[in-house]
Amino acid sequence: TLSAGHQGVVQIGGGTGFIVRGNLVVTALHCADKSVEDVGGVRATLVWKQKMQPQASSKNILSDGVAVYRLDGGPYKGLRLAKSAANGDKVRCVGYAGGRYGVKTGVLRGGDGENYNQTSFVAQPGDSGSPVLNSDGDVVGVVLASNPQSGTVVVGLRRMSQAVDNA
Repeated sequence: TLSAGHQGVVQIGGGTGFIVRGNLVVTALHCADKSVEDVGGVRATLVWKQKMQPQASSKNILSDGVAVYRLDGGPYKGLRLAKSAANGDKVRCVGYAGGRYGVKTGVLRGGDGENYNQTSFVAQPGDSGSPVLNSDGDVVGVVLASNPQSGTVVVGLRRMSQAVDNA
């Protein structure tokens, strides 16, 4: 059986991922590693990688993006993708910072809303790949990187949804 935290939030590599559509695990691109073959005790195969902006240099946060794994078996309990997201929306991040499950709260702010957003909360190492949830518990983004001055950069809803659809 799959050992997962809150509604399908799982540890993957050195970060966090989350289950959608029964057997797909979404995480941050920089957390993707072809050597990951097990997620929560279930065989996983890396099936899709997508940068937020394909032309971005490797030194630019916009070169990061989304990775999707397919789990054997299922369906597993997971999360729904939101239909929309907007600056000012209250959000929470659920992830495994430092290997320990935790929750951070804040609001969406900045970004273009489609490819990426920023949040008011500051993520920690291990939160990369965590789902960012709206007040309904639906996923509006994926945690990428954080800065104490500017908050956390999140893959936007449209870019994340495209990656899941392509997987």
